[in-house]
Amino acid sequence: MCKMGPDPTYSKIYDGSWPNDIDYAVIHRIAGDGKVKGILKEAVAFASSMAPSIRIDTHEDNISMQKALEKNGFSYCGMVIIEDGTKRRAYQKKSN
Repeated sequence: MCKMGPDPTYSKIYDGSWPNDIDYAVIHRIAGDGKVKGILKEAVAFASSMAPSIRIDTHEDNISMQKALEKNGFSYCGMVIIEDGTKRRAYQKKSN
């Protein structure tokens, strides 16, 4: 799922900061069954066509997603707290 910001989840960031305040798209869910590769890359390409920047977050324990985000050009920015009160690692990517 991708939506255009501003998104309330990203209005407050802890232990870091957003690199800029340009318009951004948000990717809220990435999931696969392991059979298809490149789902994140395709979602990023789609979101990049909508906005000059993309924000996304992932659970602190989701190391594979953190690595995939960094591989796809995202930079770690700090921590956000989502609606259910849990902390998430927040990332931003500036579109090419």
